[in-house]
Amino acid sequence: MKKITPIIILSILLFSCRSKEERSRDNAKVEVIQINNEDILVSKKLSSFIEIDSLVNLEYCQQSKIGEIEKVIVTNDRIYIFDRRIAKALFCFDDRGNFINNYKDIGKGSRQYLRIDDISVYNNIVYVSAYPNKLFKLNKNLDYLKSIKVKWGKEGYRGQHMLAINEDTLLFSDTEAKTKFNFYSIKNKKFIGHHSFAVGKDNTLANEPVRKNSDKLITGTLDFQDTVFTLTPSTMKPYKIINFEYPITTEEKLELRKLDFMDRSEPKDKMYNISNYWENEEFITMIFIYKERNHFYMYDKVSQSAKIFGNDVPNDVFGSKYFPRIKGYYKNSMIISAEPIDLLSNINNIDIPQGLDSNSNPVLIFYHPKFN
Repeated sequence: MKKITPIIILSILLFSCRSKEERSRDNAKVEVIQINNEDILVSKKLSSFIEIDSLVNLEYCQQSKIGEIEKVIVTNDRIYIFDRRIAKALFCFDDRGNFINNYKDIGKGSRQYLRIDDISVYNNIVYVSAYPNKLFKLNKNLDYLKSIKVKWGKEGYRGQHMLAINEDTLLFSDTEAKTKFNFYSIKNKKFIGHHSFAVGKDNTLANEPVRKNSDKLITGTLDFQDTVFTLTPSTMKPYKIINFEYPITTEEKLELRKLDFMDRSEPKDKMYNISNYWENEEFITMIFIYKERNHFYMYDKVSQSAKIFGNDVPNDVFGSKYFPRIKGYYKNSMIISAEPIDLLSNINNIDIPQGLDSNSNPVLIFYHPKFN
């Protein structure tokens, strides 16, 4: 079965901030990704789905203790680790995993923060969005350069997710206010574009909702919205439609959006919540939830074939019980992290990084989908 087919999208988006005429112009031909229950592969091992490109052992010392990896950003010669919850800090390593520096300064001073919400990197500049009302600019080694003053407006600081588009433009994704996406110009010191929604009480953004897939393509997703869209300061257009065999109905979506996260009960037999959408010249990958667990979708553009598997797939690659969530991307590789004990006890004779022991930092695993 051909997995991706072009169709005409009439008026499927719930983006009510624009007129019907504007939406009809935007809804040109949009590709559809079909996801059926029968295409989910069972009785397979993880080695059937992925191939490891490399492993990076992150140097462990007093200044580089990582508690939990939230996000990984890789450049040509640097690896940045964001630990939001435990260390509440950023860490910088070289491309071999040697520790360079950290940025950890909790407090109420001008260069300090109470928490870091997100980080982004563009052209060797590291941007840090932090609470309360902080936006820092660091060099490639995490040395402080300056604070950027942002006039957040009446609602105050709402920049939980951030993406550096270029040297001047930052994109903030707001998980609370009605204005969800805000483009900010550093040079002009003002917001230059907004995209708003009016759906339900709490139209929560998906985890890592906006991603730069290429120099010109910026994509995002929303909770319970089966659409991948593209963003610019002036436009927001559907890019890929996910056609689930067992989708959540429009009525169910509206009801779920009205509930707080803690009050929601997971719809066990429905497919929903696209996240971690990634596309390059060779393949498309994303994650969705079905039967109360993450499922990984991988599509090969050349053979036009797809593989779908649950995160409980038998892990014969590095021993972990569940296949972990994607932490970052670099070139044609996706990045996950593995605990040292899972690598040390693996059953597939993987090349263990030199010096790894049970007290080491998590190890980064760079991998790509395997379709043959």
